[in-house]
Amino acid sequence: MKKIFFGLLLMSLSQSSLCSYDKNLTLNFLDKLHDTVNRHPKDMATFERFVDELRRYKIVFVPGWFGGLGKLVFERNFREQTHWLKSKLHFIPGEDYAIAPINTFSSTKKNALTLKKFIEASNRQVIIITHSKGGIDTIEALVAYPELQKKVRGIITFQTPFKGTPIADRFNARLFTKIIAGSSLPIINVSPEERTEFIDNNKEALRALLEKIPMINLVGWLEDTPLANQIAEYTFCGNDKDKIDDGLSAIFPPQSIARRQLNGRFFSGIIKTIALMLASHGYALNDFIIPKESQRLLNAHYVELPGIDHFSLIMTSYHNHVDKIRTTIYLLQILLEIRDQSNENQWK
Repeated sequence: MKKIFFGLLLMSLSQSSLCSYDKNLTLNFLDKLHDTVNRHPKDMATFERFVDELRRYKIVFVPGWFGGLGKLVFERNFREQTHWLKSKLHFIPGEDYAIAPINTFSSTKKNALTLKKFIEASNRQVIIITHSKGGIDTIEALVAYPELQKKVRGIITFQTPFKGTPIADRFNARLFTKIIAGSSLPIINVSPEERTEFIDNNKEALRALLEKIPMINLVGWLEDTPLANQIAEYTFCGNDKDKIDDGLSAIFPPQSIARRQLNGRFFSGIIKTIALMLASHGYALNDFIIPKESQRLLNAHYVELPGIDHFSLIMTSYHNHVDKIRTTIYLLQILLEIRDQSNENQWK
């Protein structure tokens, strides 16, 4: 474990970034894994306080591309997280958590309006967990409707293409999108050109948003290096020997290979072609869909997790067996721990 933290520290210090080192919360994330890996007993009272605070908010999941098609194409997005909330914490669907009713193939402008109405209807503040284009839809909603920001306690984004993805301009993606969605706007919305224009035109609004609302960008990519393999050993639960009992086994059931669904494995497997294309165009580090450098928004907090593909955290993956529950819960814990001194009273 010491090797992991030392190696990761070197990686963090050596990388070039747009924001200061304290925005990198990767060590905070791995520190929470440290207790798990070394079988340290969890402080149940601390965990219960976390759950009590979590109950103050409604958790809204915002899916990305194909997220609304469910088992018609592959398994429902965020299936494990929502099952955990319902079965282990006894959260009530629709009241304590919900999947945002966006159209997976709609434009960001249309989905932003849908999110506005959905969040406004909540009787309490919300914590938003997004994946891929769902993060774009969320940010556009909060910029277009700034009055909505007071209803948002925090945001976690899983591999969102804030700076776009080159595949929007490849593989006849626009024609394909027009055929299945009736419009090419959804794929144009995640093109590097449009995302760069959006950030440039709204930079001040985005910085103000990030000062007001805590946000964590989960940055993921597939990389076969000793460091990535070491981190993966303690982050993923793909083998019987890796099943971890951290003292909260009733709350954190171990992953099992048997739970993987064939359709999820197939879908995440075929996108390897896209990864090879991205690599050939200079994006060596990518999650098979989004380049690593595209997944961070300005000066937002971030956690880096090498060894995952674009679907690892929201559905079954062919490439690994990431513990979606632990990863999500640790990010939620860190999110609630973030306290900007100038805005501390806002969240009380």
